Amino acid sequence: MVPLTCIGKVLGTLVVSLLFQIPVMERVILGLLMNTKGFIEIIVLNIGWEQKVLSDEVFSIMVLVTILMTTIISHTVALIHKPRKRHISYKNRTMQSIGTDI
Repeated sequence: MVPLTCIGKVLGTLVVSLLFQIPVMERVILGLLMNTKGFIEIIVLNIGWEQKVLSDEVFSIMVLVTILMTTIISHTVALIHKPRKRHISYKNRTMQSIGTDI
């Protein structure tokens, strides 16, 4: 279930990034970064655990998955993204500038 949600976020980001003509590698990085929600997710899980909505077992599994996904994705992005490369400026890449002809 977890890999399916991660793949969905990456694919959704890739599709939307096509509209803004973002380079492929940056699309993938952006999609991966959509999955790094670790800190907020742990806060929400903690609230659910304190309110007795989540059992100890479910809470532990979800926290471990959150930590694992955040760790894997941060290392993957560090391997893929090379900040020494020249950055391309993105002018007119706002929602207001894309026009209504889409």
